Amino acid sequence: MPFLWQKGQQDCQNSEHGGHGLHAFEVKRSSVFRESDLDGLRLFCADYLSADGHLFYGGNKRYRFDAIDVVPIGEGLSTLCEVLGGKRPARRKR
Repeated sequence: MPFLWQKGQQDCQNSEHGGHGLHAFEVKRSSVFRESDLDGLRLFCADYLSADGHLFYGGNKRYRFDAIDVVPIGEGLSTLCEVLGGKRPARRKR
């Protein structure tokens, strides 16, 4: 069940409890991310120690900061079902 989490001035755009635990997501269109883009995810992961954070951004490199994965948006969206513990939907035949 998705929800918005907020603490003070920081928020996390979407949090989801899937088959593989609690996950928090931020999405940034920019091709670069700033350290401050991780603030909301860091606070969320500090409040929910079992949570994994995910920042999807417009760049092309992967990074890992403690419990937070920073992933190019295309890669993040293509693996979202697996991250949440579901099956990938079957492709429709054309």
